[in-house]
Amino acid sequence: MAAQERARAEQAEQGRHELIVNVSHELRTPVASISGHLESLLMATKEGTTAPSPAALYDYLNIAHQEVERLGILVDDLLSLARMESDELHLNMRPVVASEAIEEVYQTLMPLAKSQRQVTLVRGSAPNLPPVLVDRQRLIQILQNLVRNAITSTPAGGIVSMNLEQADPQHLALIVEDNGVGISADELEHIFERFYRTDTSRTRASGGFGLGLAIVHDLVTAMGGSINVESTKGMGSRFIVLLRITTPG
Repeated sequence: MAAQERARAEQAEQGRHELIVNVSHELRTPVASISGHLESLLMATKEGTTAPSPAALYDYLNIAHQEVERLGILVDDLLSLARMESDELHLNMRPVVASEAIEEVYQTLMPLAKSQRQVTLVRGSAPNLPPVLVDRQRLIQILQNLVRNAITSTPAGGIVSMNLEQADPQHLALIVEDNGVGISADELEHIFERFYRTDTSRTRASGGFGLGLAIVHDLVTAMGGSINVESTKGMGSRFIVLLRITTPG
């Protein structure tokens, strides 16, 4: 027992070390980008210099703003990760109309998908579906992560969809699908691992940190559901989240 505890402690310490190294590495890119663009902006607006055009100012500020959003996503992901590892993730499980959560995420991300990636986001739901037993806030977090990943993976002119349907008498299926770059067969088994990214250069450039899918998997499992993915390289991906239907009474 002592040997097992020692091995468990060593494994936990190794995991913490890897997390610190990974997070430090991930922070460098957005911090360096913010610093560089703000420095350029300060130099461009220094007294005695020719003021940059409004378009140039917008570009500087827009990039800095996007990098701040990236840092915010990383902080939120790390907080979720820490709460799950320390068993401090408190779920407010109650009946939720999943189609309303889909609509909320649609209204939030649809304009961004169109303006930033030129991707069309659509949603749909089968009629008269029963509510599911979930934490609504966490369901929103799951959806946002899946949809953001899908948008990132889809080239301009592509489509990302959110759909809700009955999977079986006990579950509804929440499906997020895209017609983007897809995932190769040898990578599918790793996509729910922390800091794993199927295309490092692409996800780093578009804001991915490799934590979103790991957190989605843990949140879905914590709520008694399951998640599966179907994908073909070059043809898109389909994530299927099974959520428990609320038991009457």
